[in-house]
Amino acid sequence: MKYLDISANLIGNDQFSKLFSAVSVSNISAFHCRKGRIGGYKIDHLLFCGSLKLEVLDLAHNNLSDSNGKNLLKYVRQNVTIEKLYLERNIHIRSEMVREIENECQMNIRIKKKILIDLPKKSDNSQEYDVTKLCLRD
Repeated sequence: MKYLDISANLIGNDQFSKLFSAVSVSNISAFHCRKGRIGGYKIDHLLFCGSLKLEVLDLAHNNLSDSNGKNLLKYVRQNVTIEKLYLERNIHIRSEMVREIENECQMNIRIKKKILIDLPKKSDNSQEYDVTKLCLRD
């Protein structure tokens, strides 16, 4: 499965925690969890996904805070596989923070395009790149 959409299920922090942990060890490239009840200091530690496959994370229409936004910004800077992070309608995240996260996602796209040229394929017959070296920035 490459795409998981659990939007509009009023997912809270506990359920999100379990799902996001599962996504981090999966092949899912797009995870949509909009229109939920995710947010607050209880999930700050969760907003780091170890997945090197996840490219799209949709957390729009939740209850994310500015603190959550700061952690998401760190996450996007450390994991260059993330190309798009949807955060609209999270009224507790300042618009400046959302723009900064969007800029980092755009940077990730540029970095990936540049790096993928030189990255080896997983195998001779594979169309997938060995992206284990993509987490480059602090």
